[in-house]
Amino acid sequence: MKAAKRERRRLAELVQRRLQEQSPPPTPQCQPYSCEAANCTPVRIYFGTDRASQANPDRISFGPERGGRLRLGHAVVTVPRAVARKRSEITRPSWFDLRALSTPPEGDPNRHFTIPKGGIMLFSDVDDFIFAVQRQQAEEPSAFKDHAFVFVHGFWTSFDDALYRTARIAYDLGDGTTPFGTAFL
Repeated sequence: MKAAKRERRRLAELVQRRLQEQSPPPTPQCQPYSCEAANCTPVRIYFGTDRASQANPDRISFGPERGGRLRLGHAVVTVPRAVARKRSEITRPSWFDLRALSTPPEGDPNRHFTIPKGGIMLFSDVDDFIFAVQRQQAEEPSAFKDHAFVFVHGFWTSFDDALYRTARIAYDLGDGTTPFGTAFL
């Protein structure tokens, strides 16, 4: 009990020191994604997963197998604005979109939820993860400052689907909360 309290205090002091420094430590960032050309909204999501990495040349990806260790990261999911969809619906490319309309497999940001190339990155340690979350909450003024929600997915949910669902909930809730998703087996 005392050890956990000391560890929390140590982490809090580390974050305070980093926030007070002139130049923050270099933290890897997702490649910036602008929805200027597309009619979409980028939603930032912080996540934790114990899944194994999967080979994907365009971005970091996780498969259905266990990886053996906790990985903390940050993802950007684009949510289409102009598409008429129900509040809980997640639009993804259908067979017709892929075959007849020649939509790319990752989807069209104007019509589908997408994870852009370079839209997922991993933090090297817990301290960097906590610092990034606190920095986001400090930079984004809102009525829900210091509020967050955690989405825990159901059984047989892929990593990408868990991110899409978390982004959908965050988008439907509106600005101001920090979304966290989990992808555990």
